[in-house]
Amino acid sequence: MEISAEILNQFYQVGWEQRWISRLDRKFIPGEAGFKYRLFTTLKMLKFHRGEAFFILDLGCGVGIYDIQILKSFKKARSLAVDLSTEQIKAARMLVNKAGVQDRIDFEAADVASFSAQIKPNLILATEILEHLPDPAPVLENIKRTADENTQIIISVPCKLHETQNDWVYHRQITGDNWQNIQSEKTEELNNAEPQYSFYHKEYTPQEIQKVLTDRGFVINRINFCYYQYPEHLVSGRFKRKLVKLLNYLNRRIIFKPMDYFLGYILGENYFETIILDCALAKPRRDK
Repeated sequence: MEISAEILNQFYQVGWEQRWISRLDRKFIPGEAGFKYRLFTTLKMLKFHRGEAFFILDLGCGVGIYDIQILKSFKKARSLAVDLSTEQIKAARMLVNKAGVQDRIDFEAADVASFSAQIKPNLILATEILEHLPDPAPVLENIKRTADENTQIIISVPCKLHETQNDWVYHRQITGDNWQNIQSEKTEELNNAEPQYSFYHKEYTPQEIQKVLTDRGFVINRINFCYYQYPEHLVSGRFKRKLVKLLNYLNRRIIFKPMDYFLGYILGENYFETIILDCALAKPRRDK
């Protein structure tokens, strides 16, 4: 499936960026617990000191949530944020102005697979973008061209929670006054009277994403798993299903580290939602 600027912008014009904006609190943090925990886990993986000056390249920046939080915490950091969607960029500009960090961030609407930065970044973010690419190789090769061996590279992807061997094409629409997100693998389950958007979505097992990265010349320094959810359809019995549904709901709404560790200990690493990888470029071999 082709992922083009025309396809993406068609969807973003019907409210995807507004959905994100409507769910941010006064500190520009998402209210949805899973994304909030993913954001905080990523921030804790940064290797920089608070007073340190460094340059960030955020590929697929969306509405700039990661950039805002990093720039607020690291007063000497600067960022270049890139996204294919002009609507996302427009929303991000508005948010960084509200957050008061607009003087330390630049934006560019461009394809992250071919974008070329003029400055070597100290940090590259590629959070939640690889799963939307039928072939992640062009983006990963561009990251390799852009980074050097001292660049910290943080990549996150969703974990494969579902019982399927297929990559998915989703159909999605935004509807209602609260920007409700409805998505399905079947177009007939959506409202044909409202705009729809089709997009590619691949979930990775830990083994798959690690192989993808190491095969492309990346070294994985750390890997974090967060936000546990148990597939309810795998549970037998009415009581157990209700219990799992309640635990999943609580973790979605009020997630905090002890609860996530507890669920992870019980469920195992097959049932976390997000894989976050702290990477670097593999150093070239020097033959003797």
